[in-house]
Amino acid sequence: KQYYIAVTLFFLALISWPMVVTLPSVLLLLDYFLRRKFNLGIFKGKIPFFILSLISGTLAVISQYSSGAVRNENSFNFFIWPKSPAAA
Repeated sequence: KQYYIAVTLFFLALISWPMVVTLPSVLLLLDYFLRRKFNLGIFKGKIPFFILSLISGTLAVISQYSSGAVRNENSFNFFIWPKSPAAA
């Protein structure tokens, strides 16, 4: 019962605050720092959190792209200096 409440509250937090997408990673880091053994049960408990985070992140990128807030990947210039004529 508490698990379903946690997933529901996580979903509501995703709707209200996009930074919550990092929570599943933080939960795994807590397990690591608390020296819990990593087994299938640890990961199975966090699968719904990762799925909700993935869906939320995908919807955010799609909505940003459709509103024009994200440019096409071909328009990014990752080079600090201009390309030399020999390289073109």
